[in-house]
Amino acid sequence: MRSVKEPVKKSIHHHPVRISAAEAAANKAVINESISFLSSGANIKAVLKGYPYNILTSLAHEMSIPSIELAFTAGIAKTTLSRRKEGRLKKEESERIYNIGSTFELAVKVLGSTENAQIWFKTPQAALDSSTPLDYMKTLPGADAVKELLNAMEYGNYL
Repeated sequence: MRSVKEPVKKSIHHHPVRISAAEAAANKAVINESISFLSSGANIKAVLKGYPYNILTSLAHEMSIPSIELAFTAGIAKTTLSRRKEGRLKKEESERIYNIGSTFELAVKVLGSTENAQIWFKTPQAALDSSTPLDYMKTLPGADAVKELLNAMEYGNYL
């Protein structure tokens, strides 16, 4: 019989894996708090450990896109995504989700609302070779171009 302080989760092989009460509390805190992709020590640790799967689904909801589309943008295959549902994303996957999330937060700040950022991310932009910002987020150079565009818009350097 397990104690209340030792929650059980299933591994990808469907065998119970014991996690500490501290890990369960940390997972719950990440799940329950609003997503913030601001650079911080906590975010660095979370990326190194791998974001819980629900961070991807929460960000997709925030961006008003299907989770599978966000996963595709982050370079996560559909089959890989289905394996991650019971656990955590890998460090590299978490870094890509962080990059998309932090860029989306910048768009919300620059454009004034989540709704404006949702629309903007799906709208072709002349400054991005008539591609959508979401399409550009598939690569690091593309993500840099999106951030540069947002910074130019914020500081009035956008033509």
